[in-house]
Amino acid sequence: MKQKILLLALLLLFLTCSHHHNYEVPDFTLPEIYGNNIRLYDYLDRGPVVIIPWALWCKMCIKELDTLKAYTDDLHSSKGFYFFAISQDKSRASPSVKLFAIDHEWILHYLVLLDTANIIRGLYDIQAIPTTIAIDQDGKIVFRWQGYRPGDEDIIADSLRNLF
Repeated sequence: MKQKILLLALLLLFLTCSHHHNYEVPDFTLPEIYGNNIRLYDYLDRGPVVIIPWALWCKMCIKELDTLKAYTDDLHSSKGFYFFAISQDKSRASPSVKLFAIDHEWILHYLVLLDTANIIRGLYDIQAIPTTIAIDQDGKIVFRWQGYRPGDEDIIADSLRNLF
């Protein structure tokens, strides 16, 4: 009898801890600059996610991330957004990416991830960077913005605010 109760308790614990979502977007797990693995679906359980692929060689990507960081704290606290700045640089550039993200204070505003195999570009049909993609908690892409010109950060932030 005790074994049956223990088995039932373990089954209930498993079912409550392993909720499964049928998100429309593909999941991914990438390391952040300190080596911890970050999984998209884990963050979608907490709030909407904005992914911004970038590279050290992409000057407009850097400008976008530098200017958009002024909005990230407000968008996180008011709308629950999490921001992923996803480096598309090769693995040999990872130390430079880390230093660059620290120097630009991106680590205070973004989860800076390393996508050395450019997985994100294929999963999300990204033709050029920068491309900003917002994913709601149902796992649907609700916003996509390609390119960056000065002033776009206002449009992007206003669009994200108006989504929810």
